[in-house]
Amino acid sequence: MDTKKVDQVFETSDLNLAAYLVATGFKLLRQPFNPTGKHFTIFTFAPSPEITQASLNFFNKQAPIDAATYGESVRSLVTSMRVLNKGGRENE
Repeated sequence: MDTKKVDQVFETSDLNLAAYLVATGFKLLRQPFNPTGKHFTIFTFAPSPEITQASLNFFNKQAPIDAATYGESVRSLVTSMRVLNKGGRENE
């Protein structure tokens, strides 16, 4: 699990976890960004006392989520990543 908490924000490079967090109401602070170049994306979330537990629930398969809501979050984040990988930099 490539996930970390830095300076009170929560960051992850895991698309599936990021989609789950977005779908369950955690605030994405900015569009995904790529700090190193090709095929690496960071999702940055606002500080929350519940976000670490939510991520643990996700990885332990104890996180209830509506499939359609989760799917829409995945599609939305993938679209943002495609824009980023084509050279666009959204909301930085």
